Order: sequence, then structure tokens, then C-alpha cells
Amino acid sequence: MRHAPLYHRWMKMWKRGAAILVVVVAGVLVYLLMPLASARHAIEFNQAKIDKKKNFLASLRDRATRTRRPNIVIILADDLGKTDISLYGSPHVSTANIDAIGQRGVTFTEGYCTSAICAPSRAALLTGRYQQRFGFETQPNNRYPRNRAEYYAYRSFMGMGNFWLAPLDGVPSQRDILLQGLPPSELTLSEALQADGYATAISGKWHLGHTDWFVPTNRGFDSSYGFYEAFTLYSPEDDQNIVEYRHDYFANKHIWSQGREGLCAIRRDEQVIDEDEYLTFAIADEAVGFIESNADDPFFLYVPFSAPHTPFQAPREYYDKFAHVQDDNKRVYYAMIAALDDAVGEITEAIEEAGLAEDTIIWFTSDNGGATYTGATENAPLKGGKFNHFEGGVNVPMMVQWPG
Repeated sequence: MRHAPLYHRWMKMWKRGAAILVVVVAGVLVYLLMPLASARHAIEFNQAKIDKKKNFLASLRDRATRTRRPNIVIILADDLGKTDISLYGSPHVSTANIDAIGQRGVTFTEGYCTSAICAPSRAALLTGRYQQRFGFETQPNNRYPRNRAEYYAYRSFMGMGNFWLAPLDGVPSQRDILLQGLPPSELTLSEALQADGYATAISGKWHLGHTDWFVPTNRGFDSSYGFYEAFTLYSPEDDQNIVEYRHDYFANKHIWSQGREGLCAIRRDEQVIDEDEYLTFAIADEAVGFIESNADDPFFLYVPFSAPHTPFQAPREYYDKFAHVQDDNKRVYYAMIAALDDAVGEITEAIEEAGLAEDTIIWFTSDNGGATYTGATENAPLKGGKFNHFEGGVNVPMMVQWPG
């Protein structure tokens, strides 16, 4: 009994210590698990500019003419380096169909995109304005660290290679993540041509937003086929007719894990569809169908291929053409470019067969330089590649034809 006061004192101290520990742990958990949402990148649309654009488009519709005007086709490759095609000196792949566009028309010896990464470059291409003028100079992402626990776990334990995390104060709110897209105040080429009486379509990669504000059918395209993300699979996994090469770096693992789910799904307009055909050819087939259906009307066709962006997947018949290439990474890459060239040939041939060659402007270019981080291309003799502003990142293949 003599020790009871000491025991009670010890219990009181233990309870107090436990309570303090619980409070500290709870505080740490709240700190680590509280959702990250910075106002640094808050997105607000300029309603006055939106109204001004609407009025301009209405005036175009009022004076639209049905007289014959040239068709316009823009073919855009994804991560295709300037020296990946034979017109600019590639010794690895013969790209006769792509080369023919420049040979029939004009080949730009020094053609530049506006950004060394895809979404900003595409935004500039469709608006005719530098992406910095409307706040689209960085790549939109749909997955950021949700909280500090995720942030520190990724920073400490995930091998991210050349990729890095956004700073803690740079993580947008869920609202702002959904508003990452080509601002509705910006006038696109497709919107202007649609208002002026052109039939318009996109077949391929969009990557300029996926909520109602931004989807292609709300940005001047009568019809759309393709996907909203920066990437998707070219073919469902485990197809015996497809050869794959899986890179071991962080971002590519993420690409494979996404498959064709969510924003990587293939869509016709806004409806998700099943697509078993190799995607490069499916994109070309959709483009050809549009040409054939609109041969009697002026049309604008935007064909942003996903090739040869990762993931590396190639039809076996194309892979077999490069049996002399010992590096399997490069072999699949060259096969993808050869398939892309044939897909471009399908489109140009459809224009010829429809008797539209004289009246059709065809552009071919790439959104940025080759992705040297894949190890499949070097952009030599240009320095650097995708992600940087050395010549290899922004000096791209560019050509145009308009025989008439």
C-alpha cells in the first residue's frame, strides 16, 4: 500500500504521455493525409473572351459560302524525330509515303514546333497561338500525389528516373485537374472551319482535355475517333500478332498499367468502343472513311497519330521486316514507324482515289522531337530530344503539299 501513490502517479504520467502521443500521431496523420490542393494553378475561364469567340463564329456561319474551297488534312506524328524518316536522312526506315508529301510539295529544312512536349504543342497547332499566351505551357496530368504521404513515398521509394514530382505547392485541386484543357476562350482551326461550312473530323490522339468543355465534338469537330490521354495501347495485350518491348522506366510502367481504361479508352465521339485492330491502322481507316463520305464537300481532317509514342507495340509482319536489327528496342520502334508510313499512305491514296489531290492541302509534321529516353532514337545530328529545347526537341519533320 505504501507504493500506491507512486503507482497512481506513474499511471497518470503514462496516460498523459499516451494522450500526447495520440494527439501527435493524429496530427501527423492529418498532415500527411490531408488532400493537397494549391491555388497556385487555379483555372478560371474568361467569359468575355468566350462570348467574343461565340459572336465571331456566329458571324462566320452567317456568311459561310458553299463554293468549292480546298480540303485541309493535318497529319501529326507523336514523338517522331526529324531523322527518324528517310526524307531527312534516316538509314533505318524507308518512309516512302511520308517522304512523298514533301517531294510533291515543300519540305521544310528547319521546321519547328512550339513546345518540346505534346499537349502544349498540339494546343498551339490548333489555335495558331503560342501556348504561353493562354496558360497551356505545361503538360496536363490527371494523376498527382493526393496527399503528403503519397508525395513523400513517391519521392523516397519510387525510382522515377528522369521524371520528377510537382512541388507540394504545385498540386492543383480536383476541380482544377478537371479544367486542365484547351481553354474554351481559344478559337481553334476546327471551330472556325466548321462555322465556315467545312465538314470536320479528328481521328487519333486528343490530349487537350476530357470534360464537356474540351472534348473534340465541343471544339469544332463534327465527329471524333480516338482517345483523350497522352497514350494508350496500340493493341490489346497478349495479341500473338503483336510484338511488344517494355521499357523499365517509371512512366512506361504507368502506361502499361493503364491499358485502355479511363481516358486511355478508345472512343467514337463520346462512346467507349472495343477496338481490336492495330491502332495506327484503325486511325487511318477512320480517316479514310471520313474522306470517302465527304468527297463532295470541303472538309478539315485532323489525324494526330499516337505512333511512335510508347508503349512500343508493332505488328509482327512489320517487326519481321527488321530482322537485321539486333537491338529489339530499336527493332520494334522501326517497325512502328514503318506501320505509320503505310497508314499515312492509306490516307494520301484515299485522297488520290477520290479525285481530290489537286484540291487538298496536306500537312505532315510531329508534335515534338524523338523521345531519346526510350533508347530507340537519338535525333542525331541534332542535340537532345523530347522534353528539352535543344534542336532535337523542337526541330521536327515538316512538309506540305497542295498540287492545285
